[in-house]
Amino acid sequence: VKRSDLDGLNRPVVMLALCLGGVFREESVTLSNRSKLRYPLLIGRSAMRGRCMVDSAREYTAKNDCFRNR
Repeated sequence: VKRSDLDGLNRPVVMLALCLGGVFREESVTLSNRSKLRYPLLIGRSAMRGRCMVDSAREYTAKNDCFRNR
């Protein structure tokens, strides 16, 4: 992971099952301690590209129904 204020960091990478707007998928994610931050997980543009539409003015608009459809 590259940061502008520090040297590069090495983080473990794991596969994580995600449900985004009713679509189940597995995505590789890097692990870091986010216990003191507001959001426990950040999902980047590359994971959403071509799969999700984001409206930054709205919250919690997608249903969490991935596991009912499997």
